[in-house]
Amino acid sequence: MTLTTAIVLAAAGSLLAPQTASSAPRQPTPAEYRGFTLSAGSCETGQSTCRKSNPKDWTLAETDTAKRAIDEILSTPDGPDIVRRAAARGVTVLRRYGVFIGRAGPVSAAAALRRAGMSAAIELYDTFFSNPGGRDSYSGKPGFLLVSAILLHECMHAIDDVSGEPGFLDAAGFIRRGDRWQFALDTAHEAAALTRFNQEFTRFEAAGDFIGGWRLGRSTALNMRPVRVPTIQATVRPAEAFAEIGAMLVLDPNARAYLPRNLVAYFDANVFRRSPSR
Repeated sequence: MTLTTAIVLAAAGSLLAPQTASSAPRQPTPAEYRGFTLSAGSCETGQSTCRKSNPKDWTLAETDTAKRAIDEILSTPDGPDIVRRAAARGVTVLRRYGVFIGRAGPVSAAAALRRAGMSAAIELYDTFFSNPGGRDSYSGKPGFLLVSAILLHECMHAIDDVSGEPGFLDAAGFIRRGDRWQFALDTAHEAAALTRFNQEFTRFEAAGDFIGGWRLGRSTALNMRPVRVPTIQATVRPAEAFAEIGAMLVLDPNARAYLPRNLVAYFDANVFRRSPSR
């Protein structure tokens, strides 16, 4: 799941205001685009919280946003293979909702992979569309679209076979503590950086500032020495680390230079299927 929350826990918290432009041009759904089906939100999966999540149809502007994200992912060397493998596991549908509803209520989320029996879909929430042109400033000029990273993150979840494997856990820096895997903080500097992140992130979350929260998570991770993860979200749990690291290795041309060599090598050997001629 792509959450706009601090690393301590996925709390309910301030959500972006739902879209109010009910008269905005609508896109007839479902619409097919490059292997994906853009479908209106529905409660066909039967989850009890569905109505609270505010199922929606797509506006034309939202359709364009999703298409730009898909195009950018498919323009990369590894993106098409990730999308094909996600599709092979039944993940081809993008559904439109207002908010993600967690066990404790609404959660400030941009997207989530939802599985229900034999069906699966990526749900996109209002936060996903809050800044459709927002770009990552740490990946060169102009930098990848944030919506591309969010969508690819969910596709990475769909193909995840390794986040529970010892090789990945070791390469990504997770250690076992009790019945949970936890990101190992190797220095007092790292611990202090994560503490500052959590304190500062609450301000962005309260303001519904997804872009500011993204930049904070990126800058905090990339200013660590040595750099161990591409975003702070990659420290939440192994599955999030897999999705975040994989997405950054696909979209950020600088990721291979700043991430640990053994971590990059693990993805090349166990995740990516392209020829290793980089």
